Order: sequence, then structure tokens, then C-alpha cells
Amino acid sequence: MKSCLKALIAIVFAISCQVALAEFRLRIKSDYEAGVAQHERGDIKMAIVFFEQGAEKGDPKSIFALGTYYYFGEGVVKDYAKAKSLFESSSEKGETGADTMLGLMYLKGEGVSPDIGRAKEYFSKASYSCDATAQNQLAHLLYSGEAGSSNKAEALAWVYIAAPNNDDAASGVSHVEKLSSAEEVKAAKSRKVELEAKLVCPK
Repeated sequence: MKSCLKALIAIVFAISCQVALAEFRLRIKSDYEAGVAQHERGDIKMAIVFFEQGAEKGDPKSIFALGTYYYFGEGVVKDYAKAKSLFESSSEKGETGADTMLGLMYLKGEGVSPDIGRAKEYFSKASYSCDATAQNQLAHLLYSGEAGSSNKAEALAWVYIAAPNNDDAASGVSHVEKLSSAEEVKAAKSRKVELEAKLVCPK
């Protein structure tokens, strides 16, 4: 009986140590990493706490993450104005994803008056920072001519660049090629090389 009790105590102690170690590791992570870990565990409220801590310290990734919660209304009341403010702050600190989200907000008129020109500016900025979603959105605007005159070759060039990292762009390559002339396809492939040389991808 005593041996069983000792074994049980040992097991409980081992589990307690593992929990304490896990909590310690969580604490030594950055606020952003801890927030991501909590989000992945499904604890949205705790994730928000960590992201808020990171945002207070000026961390652009935490500010951006917090903005997405307000944008989608996940764990908090949906608030486009709050999301926009956070995205703008994150963008000013160099967070590419924030530029893409601001582009989408201006494109859709979410919390702001629709402004295709502003949307294009944000998508263009994020595109040169290697955001595939922004690259695909920019391609749509360039192809349709919504933000100015249509430029199929430039649009296709961005589709080529986005395709490896964006499913919509990948599925759209053949479609856009079919709607483009042979000259436009040739020009797009040449332009793709030129644009890729100007990309500055975050490390």
C-alpha cells in the first residue's frame, strides 16, 4: 500500500513539474509568441492579454495581431475603427500584414469610405514586401483598371509572383494568360524578373 502511495505521489509530482515548466517556458517567450501559443490552444482571452501587453511595449506584431481580433470580432466586439487604428500603428512600425489589412479595409469600405486609390497604395507597399495576398489583390486592381488604366502585363507579372504562396493567384495564372495576348504574356514574364529584383522580404 505504501509503495503504491509513493508511486502515486511521484506521478503527481512529475506532472506538477511538467506543468510548472510549461508555464515557465510560456512566461519567458515574448508577449507575441505567448499570445500565438494561447491562440493555438484555443484560449482567445489569454491570447488577447499577451497581445495587449506586447502592444503596450510597441511590438508591431502584437499590435497587428490585436488589430485582427477587433477586425474579425474574435474574443472582442467587432470594431473596425479600433482595428484600423491598430493596423495603422503596426504599419508605421513596418508590419507588412497591417498594410494588406488596411488595403482590404479601403477596398471593401470597412470602417472607412471605399477608396480604391488608397487600397492600391497599401497593396503596392505590401507587395514589395513579399505579401502574396497583397500581390494578388494588386494584380486584380491592375487587371480591372479600377484604380486607373488596366495593365494586363503588370497584373499578370504580380500573379506570377504571388502564385507560389497564394492559392487564388495560382489558380488564376492560366485564366489570366488565356485572356492576355502573347505579347502581354511575354512582357509579364519579363516584368516579373524586374519586380522580383525590387522585392524586400522580411526576415
